[in-house]
Amino acid sequence: FSGDLRAEVKLDDVQGDPQGRPQWIQTVSFTPHLTIPFVKQLDIILQVSSLENTLRQPFNRFNLRIRRNWGNVTLGDANPLYSKLTLNGILVRGGSFDLQLGLLRLAASYGQTRRSTSGTDSLAATYTRMRYGLKIGVGRKTGSRLAFNAIQAEDRDDPIPSAKKTPQE
Repeated sequence: FSGDLRAEVKLDDVQGDPQGRPQWIQTVSFTPHLTIPFVKQLDIILQVSSLENTLRQPFNRFNLRIRRNWGNVTLGDANPLYSKLTLNGILVRGGSFDLQLGLLRLAASYGQTRRSTSGTDSLAATYTRMRYGLKIGVGRKTGSRLAFNAIQAEDRDDPIPSAKKTPQE
């Protein structure tokens, strides 16, 4: 067992237009790492902050990741890596897996990349955006490889008060 527990307090003394965030920002992060014989490594990330606000995108983070030699599975907030040109670490609140089975590589992810917000004078309203991803490839993880990626993102038709936007796909 190893890990990190961190508590942070910041003074956000921005002058001028209201920023819509608290003057004092508190954040607590807990990231334990457990080594378990069958699982290899179990990582958990919990982050809670006073910046969490339904008018903005999520700031709090929750994640459970199981790592093995042949791949990993992540539930909660995941940052899947497909390629630099398609999906490179975009936060997905849902889940993902990435498996390397011999020369076969298979990865998939599903989740919310943006949540619905009503907006304010300084922040635009947004629809919930869901993203699906699939990667199939051959080759070694650290060597040459060929992979095909498919990504689908769509805005859900959530009711957003005072929004004058239409969902996009």
